[in-house]
Formats: sequence, structure tokens, C-alpha cells
Amino acid sequence: MDTHYSIASARVDIHEGGKTVQITCTTLMKHFRAGEAFSNTPGANNGPIHDFRGLKEKDGMWKLNAWILEPKFAQETLILCPMCRRVAFDRLLEDFQRVPEDM
Repeated sequence: MDTHYSIASARVDIHEGGKTVQITCTTLMKHFRAGEAFSNTPGANNGPIHDFRGLKEKDGMWKLNAWILEPKFAQETLILCPMCRRVAFDRLLEDFQRVPEDM
């Protein structure tokens, strides 16, 4: 599978005196059958919003502790990407939307 991901509208918000962070961005994810990315054939397009949460460690390094993925649109996903079927995608969302209570 050929893929191309574009990231846009990145935003970083530092909270609680520099102890927690929230990073958000939008992506456009394009998927094509192998070898067809530049052949003017239709591909599968997905456009989620990503919301990352993190904490600053004692050593000054940041550690991400949550990834919330909010799908906004999808085109042709089931045709080109059978592993992206809705059931599997919903399970993935359940795993990543478990935001710690202190966030």
C-alpha cells in the first residue's frame, strides 16, 4: 500500500505552570494500492483530528499519556484498506480515548 500523510493546524497548549501539555493537529491520510499513488487512480482518504496529552517528567522530558483520535471523514476506506473496517476502528478509538482522570 502506498500512503501519504499531511499534518496541519498543529497547536501546542502548555497548562498548569508547564506541567501538562495538549497537542492537537489535523491530518489528511491518503492510501493507494501499491504502485498506484501517482497513476491518477482514486484512493482512500481519511481526515481525523489528533489530540495528544502529556506530562512533564522530573528529568524535564515530556511523556505523552493519551492519544484521542476523532475521525471527521473517510472516503473509500473499506475498498482499499480492509483492515480499517469500522469495527476495528471503533476498538482502536476505545483504547486511545481513555484519558487519565487528572487531565
